[in-house]
Amino acid sequence: MYEALAQSMNAPAVWLLNQIGVDKGYQSVKDFNIPVTKQDKNLALALGGLSSGVSPQQMAGAYTAFANGGKVMKPFYIRKIVDSTGKVVVDNTAKQQGRQIMPASVAKQMTSMMLGVFNNGTGADAKPYGYSVAGKTGSTEADDTGSSDATKDKWIVGYTPDLVVATWEGFDSTSQAHHLENLSGTGMGPLFRNEMQTMLPYTKNSSFDTKDAQTIVQDQQHNDDNLWDTIQKKTEQYSDKIGQKAKDFFNDAKKWFGQ
Repeated sequence: MYEALAQSMNAPAVWLLNQIGVDKGYQSVKDFNIPVTKQDKNLALALGGLSSGVSPQQMAGAYTAFANGGKVMKPFYIRKIVDSTGKVVVDNTAKQQGRQIMPASVAKQMTSMMLGVFNNGTGADAKPYGYSVAGKTGSTEADDTGSSDATKDKWIVGYTPDLVVATWEGFDSTSQAHHLENLSGTGMGPLFRNEMQTMLPYTKNSSFDTKDAQTIVQDQQHNDDNLWDTIQKKTEQYSDKIGQKAKDFFNDAKKWFGQ
């Protein structure tokens, strides 16, 4: 599944929603503060098929849950405003308590999977130099444009333990004359990478407490291979010893019987 997520495959996502149940998936989306209606309660929900859509602010807010150990936070644009007299007009610097919508262990596992999006998946060209970022890319096909490559929306949402950034590209109104090209998300990568490289130096540069899922699996396979190599070597060593003892016993027996 981590490979399917990194490569943005549609069929596995629909299969998984069908396995867990549309009702449960629908409630989970609501927990992330994504605006859904009863019309969205179907398998298209797995691919972001929403009747009313979603804004970059709402997407950024949803992904805060993955960056904060399962707690969803309220996104904001302004950290603090102080007027000429020193009076604080707006202050969003206090640490939010957030709302727990999933166990921290689940958020960690999801982060592990989404690290692959930028390491070796559809967001590889969007990864900021020198930083580890987790997240997801996405796009929606534009209908009635006469082009099979016409795209309505392109998305990249990425996060570190300190920052969540949601980037959207598209037209206010998509038509045959005004639409994006290519479902692969061409052009979004450099834009998102530049955004992150501009903002991340001003954060704490905190590290994730997990590795890329692919790396974890490869390490596990390597450890398993080492284990079986050790077992095989030990078996061969004991076999050699047993074989030598059997040979010595046979030679001694020959001497006893005067052979």
